[in-house]
Amino acid sequence: MSKLTRMLLRDIKKFKGQFLAATAVVFVGITLFAATFMSYKNLENSMNFYYEKGNFLDYYAEAQSITANEVEQVKRIKGVKNAAGRISTEIGADIGDNNRVTLRLVALPDDRQPDINKVFPVSGGYLSPDIQNTCLINKKFAEFHNLKKGDTIKCVINKHIHEYIIHGIDENPEFIFIVRSEASVFPVRGEFGIIYVKESTARNVLGYNDTFNQLHVTFQAGVDQNILINQIEKILEPCGFSYGVKREDHLSHKLLSDDIEILKEVGFLFPVLFLTVAAMIIYVMQKKIIYTQRTLIGVMKAFGYNNGRILRHYLKVSVLIGLFGSIPAIFAGYYLSIAITVLYNEMVRIQTLFIQMYWEVVSIGAGFALLFCILAGYNSVKGILKIQPAQAMRSEAPIVGRKIFLERIEVFWNSLSFGWKMSVRNILRNRSRALFTVLGFVLTIMLFMVSNFFTGSVNYFLNKHFFIDQNYDYKLEFSMPASYYDVMELRTVDGVKKVEPLLEVAIDISKGWRKEKVILTGIGPDYDYFKLTDDDDNEITSSCCTFCRKRAGQGFRKYL
Repeated sequence: MSKLTRMLLRDIKKFKGQFLAATAVVFVGITLFAATFMSYKNLENSMNFYYEKGNFLDYYAEAQSITANEVEQVKRIKGVKNAAGRISTEIGADIGDNNRVTLRLVALPDDRQPDINKVFPVSGGYLSPDIQNTCLINKKFAEFHNLKKGDTIKCVINKHIHEYIIHGIDENPEFIFIVRSEASVFPVRGEFGIIYVKESTARNVLGYNDTFNQLHVTFQAGVDQNILINQIEKILEPCGFSYGVKREDHLSHKLLSDDIEILKEVGFLFPVLFLTVAAMIIYVMQKKIIYTQRTLIGVMKAFGYNNGRILRHYLKVSVLIGLFGSIPAIFAGYYLSIAITVLYNEMVRIQTLFIQMYWEVVSIGAGFALLFCILAGYNSVKGILKIQPAQAMRSEAPIVGRKIFLERIEVFWNSLSFGWKMSVRNILRNRSRALFTVLGFVLTIMLFMVSNFFTGSVNYFLNKHFFIDQNYDYKLEFSMPASYYDVMELRTVDGVKKVEPLLEVAIDISKGWRKEKVILTGIGPDYDYFKLTDDDDNEITSSCCTFCRKRAGQGFRKYL
């Protein structure tokens, strides 16, 4: 063992508290980075594989009546990989004990899997070829209502009751998140589900004959999807085209991809925060080591050790902190990422999970740790390298004493005791040490504030949305527009205090190349359960005269 190595070990032993503290901070930061970033990679790869396995759509369109001819025209467009028509609508259903829920009815080919958006039975099988009124139910909905193979669901379609026998419980890449519409803030388990029936059955009960109301499309890789979508929508215009949605705007995919993207963003926040704290600890520790070994450094220079050799010796402490903190952190983060991935998948149910060690994450994490540690160590050592051996072997000259700016405020300065004056002088004469100490407190408090702020902001958002802005007890949606008077008849139901009609339509707003899907909401002139506020949280009320308000109400009723 060389003499410099023995010196290094003695230094680490002497400052073991700060050495362990810096190593622990690096460990926590890299662990959280590895856990969140590997979870992001696991879920992203799992999502992409699930989409590929189920042949998840790239685009779908809604229209009143799409014939097989239009489907074939879309298939013949250069760049379109495949296209398929489908029947889908929302219906009401009773799930035992008169528990009324809303289901989205989806028609599947009678004797085979669909070409696009395949279903994957979890229990049971595909639609029974021997039973016409057979159906499949999505897994989350079935678990919530304790449904299983052989149970019966009563569906209300066109004012008639149809009973369907459950032949299997399924999962589908199209409905990872079960969301009814853009107006839904969060997916609500048990209140909305997916029921799959035979295409022939759907045609009989819905009266679609040989037409569809949806078109699903997949594109070839590398094509300009916007150009192809424009061609598809022109073909569908005579069919009563309503709207089209790309995969990136698909509700389930958007919610899932946004959640996964948050893991990526948070993954880079943790290492920067914790490694900054570790760098400050290393800087202060190395400064103390250099200060106490100033004379020794002068002797080393006098015996022929060059600046590079001395610099490498002191940077070894920073390197060891980075390695001891990051290497075990990578493996701890890997096992933590498994737990995060599995826990998240229990909520969203991606059928096939990809869990593995990502070596690019290992290299990025270790590189981050070493970079921060080495920069902190270099900045603390570089000053001593400029002095000559004779200067280094002398004690460091004391800092030139001069008045600080607070001493010029005589009223304030004279009111301080001698002890406070010493403390204030030391703080302002050692600005870097004081700055790092303050930053350490700031970052620590910031961690607590961010977590508490997040919890508080979510609670505020939920309270404002559900109890202030939209403070109704129950919202009833119709599958087709209902008249104003039909809606107001609900007041006759026992226990109903007040009924307010509401119109909600999904629309696209565009400006130039920008396009966004939003909910257009129409409300009456005298509304209580749908509050509008401005940026300052002030309620927006009608400033029109009574005549205008009445005319607005009449127009609203006529539109309904």
